[in-house]
Formats: sequence, C-alpha cells, structure tokens
Amino acid sequence: MNLFRNVVFVAAIAGLVAGVVLACMQAYATVPLILKAEVYEKAGDGHHHDHAASTNNNATSSAAPADNAMSSAAPAPAEAAAPAEDEGWAPADGVERFAFNVVANIVTGIGFALILVAASEFAGGIGNWRQGVFWGLAGFAVFTLAPG
Repeated sequence: MNLFRNVVFVAAIAGLVAGVVLACMQAYATVPLILKAEVYEKAGDGHHHDHAASTNNNATSSAAPADNAMSSAAPAPAEAAAPAEDEGWAPADGVERFAFNVVANIVTGIGFALILVAASEFAGGIGNWRQGVFWGLAGFAVFTLAPG
C-alpha cells in the first residue's frame, strides 16, 4: 500500500507542476491566438451563404407545381425555418476562463502523470534523474508529439 501511495503522490505533484507550467505557457502563447480567432469568428456571424439559390439556374424548377400537396400549406414562420443555434455554456472571459483552463490542465497533467508513473513502475521504476528525464521525454513523445 505504501508503494501505491507514493506512486499517486509523485504523479499528483508532477501533474500539478506540469499543469501549472502548461497553463502559463498557454496564457502567453496560445490564448492570444484563440482570442483573435474568436473575434474573427464572431465578425462573420451576420454573413450567410445561400448556395441553393445561386446554383438554381432553371426558373421553372423553383416554382412549386400546382398538383403538389405542399403548395396549399401555409409557409412556415421565419423562426421555424432557421432555429437559433444553442452554443451552450461557456466560462466568462478573464479570470473565470483562465481558472477553468488551469484546472483542466492540472487534471490532465495528473492523469498523464499517473499513466507515466504506473508504466515506469511496471518497467522497474525510476532509479535516478536521468531515467526520470527519459521517461518524461517518452511521455511527451507519446502524449503530445505522436497525436500531433
């Protein structure tokens, strides 16, 4: 039981440190790009493409035939034709968004550290700092470089 406790403690400390470092790096490198992309994305909300109208060259095909059962029905209101998209909940910009980002990075770091420490213990453990660096680089390669 003592080994299990040590493995979990080491993984929690490593994940906490890695999560905080990752959150700081994201705050200076990634978040400004995301904020610029959100501004660009929100600027395009009013512009919609209507591909059906532009590709319809035959004027007679756009008119409904007289014997069509749907032609006698009243047209649907505009609200039913284009329902508003529910974007769901999102944290407020600023401190709340940064805090959720830090928490997510810490939880992810702890999860990856648990997997890495468990794998290293099955392989015989980490004897010195060089093996620790090797296992850390191997974890980085597996969890970050390979999927990317």
